[in-house]
Amino acid sequence: MTINSSKYLIYLLICLLFIFVGCSSPEPTATPAAEVEVTETTTRSELKSFTIEELSSFNGKDGQPAYVSVNGMIYDLIDVTSWQNGKHNGIEAGQDVTDAIMNKSPHGPKVLDNLVPIGTLKE
Repeated sequence: MTINSSKYLIYLLICLLFIFVGCSSPEPTATPAAEVEVTETTTRSELKSFTIEELSSFNGKDGQPAYVSVNGMIYDLIDVTSWQNGKHNGIEAGQDVTDAIMNKSPHGPKVLDNLVPIGTLKE
């Protein structure tokens, strides 16, 4: 092998290395809701605050979005197929469902892991 062909082989290997490293970088993943740390800054700038009365209008009926509150966090149920027309197993959207999730639901709070909080419930 000549020096010239060795130089090209090295360039080729370096290019392949860059291509391999660039293509194999992991994609960012979403943080499950249970692990989202809501700081005072996050609450004010990114999450809307709802009163219980405001929350009640998001009941999933007549084209309205379906929101629920659990432990003071508001979750949007738009992508949850088991919440049809704002209802799921006798529970209606637009209200605080903390007791139902924590004490009555067979799946418990782990169901919230795939939901991102969109707001907080005002006291």
